[in-house]
Amino acid sequence: MDEIDEMELRILEAAQGQPMDRGMVRAHTVMSSTHQHANGTVTAMIQRAAETGWAIHRWCYHETMEPHGWLSTAQVRRKKLELSQRMWVTEYELQEPSAEGRAMDPDAVDRMFEAPATPISQDALARIWRGEAGIKTHRIFDGPRGPWYTVGVDWAQKRDYTVAVVFRCDTRPFRVVAVYRTHRLPWPEMTERVGSLLDEYEGPAAHDNTGAGAAIREFPALASRHQLLDVTLVGRDRTDLFRNYIGAVERGEIVCPRIDVVYNDHKYCTEEDLFYGGHPPDTLVAMALAYHAFKTGREPGDFGISI
Repeated sequence: MDEIDEMELRILEAAQGQPMDRGMVRAHTVMSSTHQHANGTVTAMIQRAAETGWAIHRWCYHETMEPHGWLSTAQVRRKKLELSQRMWVTEYELQEPSAEGRAMDPDAVDRMFEAPATPISQDALARIWRGEAGIKTHRIFDGPRGPWYTVGVDWAQKRDYTVAVVFRCDTRPFRVVAVYRTHRLPWPEMTERVGSLLDEYEGPAAHDNTGAGAAIREFPALASRHQLLDVTLVGRDRTDLFRNYIGAVERGEIVCPRIDVVYNDHKYCTEEDLFYGGHPPDTLVAMALAYHAFKTGREPGDFGISI
């Protein structure tokens, strides 16, 4: 499939079902495109690749230029004169699509995410999030241990993901030290896994009480072990939650290991997703709730720090 960023996602997904093995030849799918739209089909496929472990390859005209390739310098100069500057840097120089409409400053997002101390392969990450036997599902990387944490939980059961994120809050900037992400698990199992994370990282915890989150009250074992701060993501409460979190990211108050799914959720999230009726990314919601838990779920002086 070529130029998929100009293709509707539903059409691409329908086409993905077409390739099949034949004899000794395995089915393969290659999707290629310039990344032109910040919240388009390429962005969706980049996020899906991070979840599934698909390979992503990037290349541009520099790799085929003379003297080692067939493309002449004169032809490049002529083509550059034929195109707008915006199209040239996006289409040919592989710069990111315009940041217009994005919820956060892309440079601030890049500064927020750092390489983890222990690199994790995409395959291992996918196995952890699938909850395969023998793999601890909520600790996807080793982080610093300290006495003060906050936790944010975004619940889901069918289409979306349940995500729990832990901040260490006695450091500046705050550090993300654990992430749990899963979907399509029975509620008792899902609440037990989140409960084990809350057991390990004690501190204020906030969860999305909208929709699926309201069902948590049907599982008193979790509620009896942990005090969860209810947050309803509607109206002014939703706006304030996300505005405060965006401000924290852009002020450099939070750092997180570079996990592709979490990074892409932040990088390509739009204002429409957060403020104008769209669907906010699950990992971003959980991190905003963890930050909210710090701001509202403590007594003054609890952490011995001022902000």
